[in-house]
Amino acid sequence: MNKSRCRYPNDPRWRHFPDTILEFPDCAGLRVDLRKDLDPALVDRLNTASAGSSLAVVTACNPAGRRLSEAENSQRTAALRDELEKKPLRFVRADGLSIDGKHRERGFACAADETTALSVARRWEQLAIFFFDGSRFCIVPTSSNDGPRVRFPLPLVSPRWPSQPPLWRTILKPTPPRLQLREL
Repeated sequence: MNKSRCRYPNDPRWRHFPDTILEFPDCAGLRVDLRKDLDPALVDRLNTASAGSSLAVVTACNPAGRRLSEAENSQRTAALRDELEKKPLRFVRADGLSIDGKHRERGFACAADETTALSVARRWEQLAIFFFDGSRFCIVPTSSNDGPRVRFPLPLVSPRWPSQPPLWRTILKPTPPRLQLREL
């Protein structure tokens, strides 16, 4: 990958993805906080909702990260629903929310493979999809120029070197341990 062309994760439109909460209003209060590990009961509920296949969360809201009006996003969501109803896919409503609940993007969780979900997301000019592989969520960019998939939850420190900040945000920058000399 050519890092000079890669906008991910340095592009500011990506900064909120790892802090997303996914709500499934049609699934009896099913809610996934992508900052946390999925407990086994939640994994079971997600696998039940997807009928054992992979699950992709797609939206038509705010194409390419551009904020649209509520009316425009509602029209796009209705059109996406119409498109999904014509496909042989099982789907339920799934919304992406900010941690504080002030931002919501309505969308759908589809029992679909990654290729199908990415095709739908590209048609609606989305930056990425949230994809559940049966055990964990990840974010999959719609463009290969936007970098690799990232699995959730993100580590608190980079696996490459403890003093290097995480890919998405700096939580705490640990300082390398200092050598202390003591008299014996």
